Amino acid sequence: MSLRSLHLLGSPVLRQRATEVTEVDGAVRQLVTDLFDTMRDEQGVGLAANQIGETRRVAVVDTGEDGAVVLINPEIIEQEGQDKSEEGCLSIPEIYGDVVRATRIVIETTSLEGERVRVEANALRARAILHEIDHLDGILFLDHLSPLKRKMLQAKWKKMRKGKTGYIKEVNPTPVRPNFAVPSLRALLGEAFDVVAVVTQPDRPRGRSRSALHAPPVKLVAQSEGVPVLQPESPNTPELLDGLRKLAPDVGVVVAYGHILKAEMLAVPSRGLVNVHASLLPALRGAAPIRHAVIEGLEETGVTIMRLDEGMDTGPMLLKVPTPIATDETAGELEERLAELGALALVEALSLMAADALTEETQDSALATYAPKLTQEMARIRWEAPAVRIARLIRGLDPKPGAWTTLNGQRVKMFGPRPAGFPSPASPLGEIIETDPAFVISTGDGALQLLDVQPEGKPRMAAAEWLRGSGPARGAQFA
Repeated sequence: MSLRSLHLLGSPVLRQRATEVTEVDGAVRQLVTDLFDTMRDEQGVGLAANQIGETRRVAVVDTGEDGAVVLINPEIIEQEGQDKSEEGCLSIPEIYGDVVRATRIVIETTSLEGERVRVEANALRARAILHEIDHLDGILFLDHLSPLKRKMLQAKWKKMRKGKTGYIKEVNPTPVRPNFAVPSLRALLGEAFDVVAVVTQPDRPRGRSRSALHAPPVKLVAQSEGVPVLQPESPNTPELLDGLRKLAPDVGVVVAYGHILKAEMLAVPSRGLVNVHASLLPALRGAAPIRHAVIEGLEETGVTIMRLDEGMDTGPMLLKVPTPIATDETAGELEERLAELGALALVEALSLMAADALTEETQDSALATYAPKLTQEMARIRWEAPAVRIARLIRGLDPKPGAWTTLNGQRVKMFGPRPAGFPSPASPLGEIIETDPAFVISTGDGALQLLDVQPEGKPRMAAAEWLRGSGPARGAQFA
């Protein structure tokens, strides 16, 4: 038996579209064996390669009906019927939701002998196959649910996972930054808005090797729903402008796009462009409002639906929805919440706009504050600062880019700050004053416990694991 570690909700590999298998060789056959062994050990009925950290287009299904199915480069040929039934997932244990799937499908897949074959499936078997094909496209069953139901289940998952580190059983990977635009697109599609096209960034290389291009998550969602995708290097090219004018959109929606739009683009939709901004404007205008909200220790933030103009987040406001910030919340956790909140607010604003029931509010620029893009130097931990301020910096840069310090000339990123419960002794700033039972460092005012670290060139890990291995001893000093 060959068992593999399961990646859980939040692992970046679950959101990657798997790459096509070019040859059914020994490595692919071993992968299939690993999938079956792991699936059966976990008492599941299906498992995709993404779920064990592989990015090949391979999955397996065994519902006990008509034998097991190996899916290699699967393609859906036919779908008919419709049924709404409860689904779960090995990568999101103990979380369930009602998903609508076809009751009968025909797929084409490659066999272990390398031949293309057709498979017909009905009922549970069809549902399981569609579930695993979704995995290979970077789609989770949660994505099929309404924004409100998805938000509730994600909150339940977060509560269940509280206090646990990492997104893999037995292994701690580096957490992934959520994608802010995806919930808004799913909300528009789920509420039957006519999305004529999606404009997003071009595919970019990622990872250390930089050898493979990765599609933006919003592109994968659009493609799964049959929405045309445009990926210009610049949004202000004549070609894109002409193409969008031909589509004649009533309104445009901009979410976390990362480009300044010129007047010609703003004029394309007949009712203008609206933006989902992750702050309560005019506070925190700029590129990094979520991180700055945490770093500055704000007790409340929210989302603002605004009409874009040529300024930087200066347009009239259409709708504002506040939310409190928990004292231990990270920027990554807050971003997930604001992405869902923004999606719900966007649907409400567009519905009110369609009914001519919106009242625009001009921003008071005298009250404006700014949230500029964070630099590497701004992310450096200054141990002379009070522990509470350092903790906010660390939480504001979690999961990425990570607040950092140095030890013996090597960078170490810090995560999971907690008050140490006692003042810093008369010791140098940045000194490790405890390693057992907790990892505690002296600061300019108080001491700080850190739960996770990421040494240079290594993945994020529990601080206790680092200290047991090649980590520093008590008395070492960070700079």
